[in-house]
Amino acid sequence: MDGDFARALVGFFAIVDPIGAILPFQAVAGAAPLRRRLGIALMAVLVSFALISLFAVAGQDVLDLLDISPESFQIAAGVLLVLPAIRLVERGEVFEANPYAGPTSFDAAVVPLALPMLSGPGALALATSTSETIGAGQTIAAAGMIFALVLAVFAAAAVFFRFIHPAVLRAAARIVGVVLMAIAVDFIVSGWVAATA
Repeated sequence: MDGDFARALVGFFAIVDPIGAILPFQAVAGAAPLRRRLGIALMAVLVSFALISLFAVAGQDVLDLLDISPESFQIAAGVLLVLPAIRLVERGEVFEANPYAGPTSFDAAVVPLALPMLSGPGALALATSTSETIGAGQTIAAAGMIFALVLAVFAAAAVFFRFIHPAVLRAAARIVGVVLMAIAVDFIVSGWVAATA
């Protein structure tokens, strides 16, 4: 294994954090049936992988085309996390339990799980910079290996969490909400500091 490829693998593993993403996944999946939870996991991983691939191929070009600075992108990612974090702290879930009342858990698989949790500014920036050093193909391969691991971890969690009492899961979701808010604030503050430096 090439040293640069190994560094890309380690970088994606550290930023995507498959183990740390388990509780946010659980908060999004809630008490959904196993098949739906696996669908949410697959949706989050596919959307994340597609975004990483896009940024590996043309990341800086996309931001330049839209005239978006990396700092603005980071602030936007933080803002995207604020509302789901508040909902998790208040209710213990991202959306209402009623599947007919607005957004679904599949919506939450995209925002906040895929973007910005799994493929946030750090992962997208890593994809952009890594593709400049080792090429888009190897960058996509490294990200693909990590997202395959994420899918396996989410699938295992989907089975494991079925055996935990819902009250425990709601309490854990509220803790995740507090952490998510801290991440959101960090994205916003770091982006603001970098933009005004």
